[in-house]
Amino acid sequence: MKFCDTSITDRLGVHTVGLMFQKYGFIFREQPIVDCGIDAQIELVSENNASGKLIALQIKSGVSWFKEKTMDGYIFRGDKNHLEYWLNHSLPVVIVLCDTDSDIAYWQTISKNTISYTKKGWKVTVPYEQQVNVGMHTDLCKLVNQIKILPDYTINQISDSSHGAAKRYSARITLSKEHTQTELLLIIKKLTLEIKQCEYHRSNRTRITWRDNPAHVVWLFIYPSPQDECNNNYLCKSEWISQDLDEKFRPISQDGQSIGDGINVEWNSMYLSTANYNQDNEISKEDFVQVIESLTVDSVELFHHLEIILNKYTESSISYSELYDFIINHKSKASEIYEAGVFIGLSSYECKNVATKFQSMIAYLDNMFILIGHPDDKIVVFNIKNQTKYFIEALSGLKYELDKIV
Repeated sequence: MKFCDTSITDRLGVHTVGLMFQKYGFIFREQPIVDCGIDAQIELVSENNASGKLIALQIKSGVSWFKEKTMDGYIFRGDKNHLEYWLNHSLPVVIVLCDTDSDIAYWQTISKNTISYTKKGWKVTVPYEQQVNVGMHTDLCKLVNQIKILPDYTINQISDSSHGAAKRYSARITLSKEHTQTELLLIIKKLTLEIKQCEYHRSNRTRITWRDNPAHVVWLFIYPSPQDECNNNYLCKSEWISQDLDEKFRPISQDGQSIGDGINVEWNSMYLSTANYNQDNEISKEDFVQVIESLTVDSVELFHHLEIILNKYTESSISYSELYDFIINHKSKASEIYEAGVFIGLSSYECKNVATKFQSMIAYLDNMFILIGHPDDKIVVFNIKNQTKYFIEALSGLKYELDKIV
């Protein structure tokens, strides 16, 4: 009979993790029968008394689970069936990666706040600093006691769109956890009141005009997750317009549900279908970066060729017709790069800034090759030179953002 060392590694991992938790004061109970994705349970002990507060463990052991890693930790990937089971489990679920050779184990909670969806399933980062040791006791106590350590929301961005007749703000808000509809409407009221008093000004002119004055208009866009904010898929948007604002300067109202205090809320009926589509079409960070880097090489190569030709034209070494012919002959290549970049798939939230810079870069490159149709040669060259400046800026920003995630 063929000997299978995988099952031995699994058993050794469960045994090793069990000893660790017992060593650090937890009651460890293996779940050897009907394994549906939970290998064991631990119970917290308080002053030598069993607390009755349990955490479910999924234990993975062996070197294969430590192959994929980032600056922050090891990447664990799973299928959606297991994730749905764990997220709906009656107990908090923790994934444990055990290095049986070094007797070191790392852990991470499985929740909507820790996981991110990929095209084929989902992934979670298991941080290097979260080792199974005495230091984890407070974290696990918070987990079983469901202590709310997250704020209700994060203000991602406030934009000032004021003019001489009205002080106006819009804000993008990402929720930090799930909320009931009642809770969400209270958050909208609170934020609207807060942003009315905002003193951020986009310029000295608006500061001089509107300093120490409440806003006349506040718009809020509410996103349930960072990924939704990345994809601009808002759950709802709200609007408040001061009754004191002159009618001729009032923006067209979005109407929607009136929630009191002059605030209207419009719910996005396409939110769920869009979120599901985005989830199904998101590609992994690894695949995204690989395609981005490849298309960037092609973009830079084509840009350098155009730059050489453009410089020769500027120095009167070639005629406009030669510049024209070069652009026409390479227009399809620029379009090919642009189309490949546009349909690359949705990036993960971690790659949001990379995606933004990359899309700008390929757009500027494509613009250089579609501006040639204008009848005035000087205007064509002027516009192309402007696009080259924008391309260089976007390329520099792209390299900066890539360095932050790779």
